[in-house]
Amino acid sequence: MFYTMNIVTPAEGKKDRVQELLSHLVSEVEKNEPEALAFYASWVADVGVFYVIELYAKPVERREESYTAELRRICREEHNLAKKVEVQVLSKFAGFSR
Repeated sequence: MFYTMNIVTPAEGKKDRVQELLSHLVSEVEKNEPEALAFYASWVADVGVFYVIELYAKPVERREESYTAELRRICREEHNLAKKVEVQVLSKFAGFSR
C-alpha cells in the first residue's frame, strides 16, 4: 500500500473556498482514478489545516489530470493557500480496516 498525507493550509478567510475545491477534487478522484483505494479530506480546526489522505495499492506518479492542474491554477490565481502544500509519504506499520 502507498499512503500520502497532504497538509493544505488555507490563507486567511479562504477556508470555505479551499474546502469547496478539495471536495471537488475528492469527487474527481473517485470518478476518474480506479487505482485510488481511499481519498479523504479532513479539516483540523485546532491548527487550521486540511489533511488530504490518499491510499493507493502501489506508488503512483503525481497526478497531472486536468482537475488537478485546474485546482492548482485556481489556488494560485485566487491566493487561496497560506503556504505550499506539504506532501508526506507515510509508512504504515500497524492498523486495520473493517
